[in-house]
Amino acid sequence: MNKEEALEEFIKGLRIAFNNALAYSRNHPYFLKSIEEFKLKIEGLFNFLNPIELNIAPESLFIDERYWLKPASSVELAKILHQRKIKKIKIFPGLSADELADLLSALALSPKDIIKNGGLSVILEKTSPAHIDVEELDYSGLLNAGNKEESKDIWLYLFKGAISGRDAERINELADNFPDSLKNINVKDIVTDDNLKEGLAKFLRYLKENNRGKFSKCSGELFNYLANAQLDIPDKDVRSLKNIFRDLNEDDFAQILWSNLNKEQLCDPVLFKLFSTFSEGVEAGKIFHKNPLLAKKVRNLLLSPDSQNLSPVYRNTLLSLLEDISSSEDFYFDSKELKINYSFVLLNMLDKENNPSREKFILARLTKDLSLIAENRDYEYIKSLLQVIKAKQVKEQSHFDELAELEDKISELIEENIFEDESNASLSSLTYGLTKSRKESQFYLNKIFEEGRIGVCALGLFLKFFPSQLDLFYSKAELKRNNLELLSQIIKAVSKINSDFSLPILKRLYSFVNEIIKVEILKSMQEISFFDAGFLLLVLKENNRSIRKEALKALSRDKEALKKGIGMFLSIRSPWGRRNNLILENMLIIQELGLEEGTEYLIPFTKMNFFWHASLKNKAKEVLGILKWKRE
Repeated sequence: MNKEEALEEFIKGLRIAFNNALAYSRNHPYFLKSIEEFKLKIEGLFNFLNPIELNIAPESLFIDERYWLKPASSVELAKILHQRKIKKIKIFPGLSADELADLLSALALSPKDIIKNGGLSVILEKTSPAHIDVEELDYSGLLNAGNKEESKDIWLYLFKGAISGRDAERINELADNFPDSLKNINVKDIVTDDNLKEGLAKFLRYLKENNRGKFSKCSGELFNYLANAQLDIPDKDVRSLKNIFRDLNEDDFAQILWSNLNKEQLCDPVLFKLFSTFSEGVEAGKIFHKNPLLAKKVRNLLLSPDSQNLSPVYRNTLLSLLEDISSSEDFYFDSKELKINYSFVLLNMLDKENNPSREKFILARLTKDLSLIAENRDYEYIKSLLQVIKAKQVKEQSHFDELAELEDKISELIEENIFEDESNASLSSLTYGLTKSRKESQFYLNKIFEEGRIGVCALGLFLKFFPSQLDLFYSKAELKRNNLELLSQIIKAVSKINSDFSLPILKRLYSFVNEIIKVEILKSMQEISFFDAGFLLLVLKENNRSIRKEALKALSRDKEALKKGIGMFLSIRSPWGRRNNLILENMLIIQELGLEEGTEYLIPFTKMNFFWHASLKNKAKEVLGILKWKRE
């Protein structure tokens, strides 16, 4: 048996064994027989390949550096495995029949069951196959793309994988994307699905132990999602949700309630129902003792006509929490609010002041109080303060070092906060006024590559201030080449920056990343303003079908380059039909992209007469017909 025959027998055996795994139980004689027969075919292929590496593309199997489009059953098998989010399977010599049976039995589970059980890797961990290695596709990008039912299952998968493995990087990513991910999960599922509730509780508990700030943020977002869902949650289900929020303290509850009441909503029955139940057992009186303004606002709401829609049980519960707060506490100074108002007074004084000594005193006070402004993320105030500083600096009488010192502190504050709060439009706008960095390049590199904090503005500042450090940036990116989530975020940020740096960075990243990230890079190249036809034409020579497709798509912005690319696609020599599969793939790409420019290159195929070119002739006629139909 030669290598070609061994490969064909392997694919045939895999299909038969997989079919039997779908049809029969783990110990059924038919299934066990097909496993033994498949094992013999595997051992035959080991004579030519060691290890056997099976890559799964969306529509084909990739073995021995080529795609297998025939027989049709191999394409169908590829689709089935891709649905189960399998990227690659490696098989090593020494494989036992039991290991093979465990693998096929796991693959035969439905995609939903695989996800619910934590993914194929987690399932196989129970049997610890020593001679099989499975690599799965990344699920995290699907959280914001799939339907709500899929998102719930994928969410559980990510929870199980990240928390059981104590994967801090993945958990931080989940926390950072928590609000967007919640939008794709039905509130009803959170209320009724015990597995999902348990997963959320474990996730929040991990954050509490390892990142208090993200714990408070995610807890508040989940509470708000439930409260704003316009869903009348039965009392028994509200109680079942309490376990998720059991780690919140009085400060957390105060912040949650305050953020909701500050939206100027009318008295919301769902909000108070959830709050009253979840805060049971906490020293709830402290919630209001520590925040008299909150207590006053709640009391006023509960005594207003709007509160008549609130259940008497929850209304009385909240009123009881307020009983111990004396009426004298209605009259107080909120020190935090007072300091903020004082800062605005100082800002106005600085703007009007012309006396150098008094001006110097005001600047010292503003520098001291800057931390409070930063804590409240009042970036509009900071913008006004910078405008006053700039105006003072152009006046001849204002030459104080204090002006430069305050400006430096503000700039440093902007650079630090942009990694934490990039979604804030006011903060983002402040970055455009920065003319130099008050940080070292290592600060940016650590944030990006060690903490995984990547945003358009933050990356834009790094490129603006440290273009000479790009080689170090590339070195660190290459060290993280297996971190698909990190590289994907970098690529998205680079494409959104859309500067002179964008294309060179994408091309450099392309040189060392895997095929999945290469596809993302080529998609990003379709979005940016810059274009390199020569690079894309070289990419057309790669083996991966998805890569070639995205490269040709990127070339379509330039008619001459696209024409040249299609010519390369279809001018491949195929003596005795040896490269027919590659040409067929390229014809299919032209069909999928609807490229009428391919017509003149397809016509010669319709005139071929050798029998080994029959498949090319038929496919060319089919594609020409489809292109004509689309044109009409």
